[in-house]
Amino acid sequence: MANAKEYTTERIRNLAIVGHGGSGKSSLVDALCFVSGTSRRHGSVKDGSAITMYTPEEIGHGISIQCTPAFAEWQDTKINLLDTPGYLDFTGDALAATRVADGAVIVLGATTGVEVGTERVWEYCQERGIPRFFFVSMMDKEHATSTRSTRTLRSTSPRRSCPSRSPSVMATRSAVLPICSAARRTCTSPARLRASTTKPRSRTR
Repeated sequence: MANAKEYTTERIRNLAIVGHGGSGKSSLVDALCFVSGTSRRHGSVKDGSAITMYTPEEIGHGISIQCTPAFAEWQDTKINLLDTPGYLDFTGDALAATRVADGAVIVLGATTGVEVGTERVWEYCQERGIPRFFFVSMMDKEHATSTRSTRTLRSTSPRRSCPSRSPSVMATRSAVLPICSAARRTCTSPARLRASTTKPRSRTR
């Protein structure tokens, strides 16, 4: 049996994937794991094969009901992805994830924009003081437009959001890998900054 790879503290990031129910969080986590190479198959929520949805209840209803971890490795950094439920009945798990996260990705559906759950998780991240950015998902749907999401974001937080576009949003690799790069660069909490000034210690997760 092969030994698990070890990562020093400064090479680990915890990233909460949050948003309203049905916005595409589990699909995004699955794509991140597949593209980064930590998962060998590209699962699907519709088919019941998403990497973070494995209980009979989740597969049967097609929604997440608990916080489930996965991870992606990018440029020698382990990025723990905390896939959270979006429906308010299970919002306690989303709150718990932001408590241990170094940063958050708030997922928006391209056809829905900002919803009640979006505002709720924004408040969680705001209270925690963690860096966050928005990811517009499901751009391949009919009538999908990033303009609508950008407009609703600016009306909600006009001075806190700045739109950015992946070179090719239709390509899975180019659409999701910027998340890994951003998490590696910017999701560094004060606790990790203090840890980086001390002698690195290895840990296995």
